[in-house]
Amino acid sequence: MKDISVSHNPDRPGWLGADNVCIGYRMNGTLYTLLNKIHFSLPAGETLGIIGESGAGKSLLLRTLANQLPDGFIHTGGTFAWYNSDGQTSRQLQAGVELTFIPQDPINALNPLYTIGRHFREQLARLGIGKKQANERAIAMLQEVNLADARELLARYPHQISGGMCQRIVIALAFITNPVLVVCDEATSALDNISQAHVIRLIQKIQRQTGTSVIFVTHNLAFVSRYCEKLLVMYGGEIVEQGVAKHILRRPAHPYTLALLQAQPQQHAGLRLQTLKGAPAAVNILNALSCRFSPRCHYCRPQCLINAMKTTCAGYDEATLSRQVRCHYPWPEPLKQTKPEAASIAATPHTSAVLQLKNIAKSYKNGDAFTSTAASALDNINFSVFPGEFIGITGVSGSGKSTLAKVIAGIEAADCGSILLNQQAVSQSRQDKKRRTQAIQIILQDYNQALNPHRTVESLLTQRMEYSAADTQTRTLRARELLALLELDPVLLQRFPHQLSGGQRQRINIGRAICTMPQLLIADEITSGLDVSVQARILNLLRDLKARYGIALLFISHDLQIVHHLCDRVIVLDRGKIIETGDSEAIFRHPQTPFTRRLLQHSLWHKEN
Repeated sequence: MKDISVSHNPDRPGWLGADNVCIGYRMNGTLYTLLNKIHFSLPAGETLGIIGESGAGKSLLLRTLANQLPDGFIHTGGTFAWYNSDGQTSRQLQAGVELTFIPQDPINALNPLYTIGRHFREQLARLGIGKKQANERAIAMLQEVNLADARELLARYPHQISGGMCQRIVIALAFITNPVLVVCDEATSALDNISQAHVIRLIQKIQRQTGTSVIFVTHNLAFVSRYCEKLLVMYGGEIVEQGVAKHILRRPAHPYTLALLQAQPQQHAGLRLQTLKGAPAAVNILNALSCRFSPRCHYCRPQCLINAMKTTCAGYDEATLSRQVRCHYPWPEPLKQTKPEAASIAATPHTSAVLQLKNIAKSYKNGDAFTSTAASALDNINFSVFPGEFIGITGVSGSGKSTLAKVIAGIEAADCGSILLNQQAVSQSRQDKKRRTQAIQIILQDYNQALNPHRTVESLLTQRMEYSAADTQTRTLRARELLALLELDPVLLQRFPHQLSGGQRQRINIGRAICTMPQLLIADEITSGLDVSVQARILNLLRDLKARYGIALLFISHDLQIVHHLCDRVIVLDRGKIIETGDSEAIFRHPQTPFTRRLLQHSLWHKEN
């Protein structure tokens, strides 16, 4: 390995230690505990996974670790420090040098006004390293993350390089100071399987060479099982279970961990996913509970509501002796899963297609007016969708999935080919656009952009009814019906998007699309980045729509576990072409093309099963 290390950290081996850390926040004169008695250790060179729903305290834990608490938050007890190998001396980690972060969005993590070289020079300037030496170290580090022409890259700006290159540069920046600890905050959740595998291999390679500890904050349980040695499960600002990652995910001791596992898409299609009851309680309610999970726990008993909860060792055999769990009644038995209505298991019998695509092609121009070249985004796309049929569309980033969705929805026009809706060709005429909008609705991944912040939930849900001049009473009634279908409380009707959780906003986003019950829904990465529990609710909702209304679905996703669980048929795209299509079970068990096999080989879920 090239000399990329910075010898400011002579104390390894050692470990990161959290000893009963408590963080509070004063509200209306009352001090509420947001992080409660956080206690764990992470030896040098090891990998820790942290999982839990939004609001569990994961981000606050990271801010505490970096000694960067937001205004108003108070460190009320306990210590967070790096302990040297003698176990006696300790110190706070210096954020940006000894403790670094790899964020989810690498492009936004880089300053658009700085060259790549300046990013590295500013990082190393904290260690007193001059420009010339910093450039040499940056070049060596860029080569370590497999970026060619490293010297040339230093002069470029973030907008001049690809997203994949930005991802590697952010990894290089995180390791350039030879940190004690690197935290990856959902760093791979938006990546396809192949890209994710490349990124993880890079992180593991440098981790082995430097002895750096790594923390992965993620909602992907298969990821934790494969790449993390230890696991913390957080709920309501507490660690409810911790131990060896593989052991926890194979046999969870806490009801909450079990609930997260049962909310995952199952290998056996047709089973309804178990969902958690309700939503996490407000902080004032959590602080009054002896067990913070008790309002949502299927196994709650009277003692859980009375006696103070403590963390105990709860091993039941040699493999689980190190398990720590915050529960009076650990090792719950899994709940039985149920099947939805028969109509949701098989597509509704059909005679004619809702949608037909014939020889669809689409290209984009690259470059300026003098040197432009055409890049093919879609090439000779042919397939049909029948009533009640769920089709998964998958492939790596840039394969044409989102472009296909936009062409079908009429957001973009195809260069050639034809689209038939209920056996009739669709043109770009005003009348046909209206017909297409009535029959097809698209649900985009970014619900924050999709929802007008100035509209209430009622207005958002029934926005399409404005075209039919529906009166207020009719719209309110329909909004209530949709909230019931979405399993949301009617109290939300007059709230605005900023007053909702991420999971609630995504369900409202789906509700808007189904207000007038289209024949076909297009869902473009709508579960990406969501908590497992929220994801389960959405997948169950889609199955319910199929069972009750026979809605067809084009489900675009890089998550093969969800595609296998939800879809009847799968289409695999690569560089704008359909390279394989067929029955979901056949594709996953017996892929016919090298690309599909490679895609499956890099799927963490597929490896586990």
